[in-house]
Amino acid sequence: MSKPLKLNALQKVGPRGVVYHEENTKPPVQEYGYFADNANETWRKFPVNLQVFAKLRGLNAAQITTVASSNAPVAVFGTKTKRTILVNLDALKTLAPSVGAKKPTKSRASSGKGDFFLIHENASYYAVARSAFHSLSEIDAGEAKVVVNRGGVIAAIPDNVIPYGTNCVLVNLSELEP
Repeated sequence: MSKPLKLNALQKVGPRGVVYHEENTKPPVQEYGYFADNANETWRKFPVNLQVFAKLRGLNAAQITTVASSNAPVAVFGTKTKRTILVNLDALKTLAPSVGAKKPTKSRASSGKGDFFLIHENASYYAVARSAFHSLSEIDAGEAKVVVNRGGVIAAIPDNVIPYGTNCVLVNLSELEP
């Protein structure tokens, strides 16, 4: 993971940037990470053909499509050591539009080992390895930490009028099981 952000830097993640939380028990630690969606960084650089991606990950593409079309906001496929976390942005109706990110035209096959976030937006899929996410300190997590502490599984956290906090889509992996 990359270096942690400095205080207030998470404001730049963007309304469609993804922040995750996971509580690791050995040793007990709260882990946060983010992948921005702004003019400088976007997960849209990682489009995938769902059929190819699912096959490479040992998943059923039809199941993923069914879950996404049912408007489920989040789902986990795979095993504990090779999870695919579907983040369905189409199900989060109050999300603000993307901030200047351009959609690429070419798909690429991504299978890799470990966890992947499979982001669904406007009938397209994008896959980002969890290892590509940037590290985020608990202090920088802002409102995301509040949602996690209240047991939220997924949330679209809007811009805050106070110049501190998290403007993002939060996924709480500690509340999800494959």
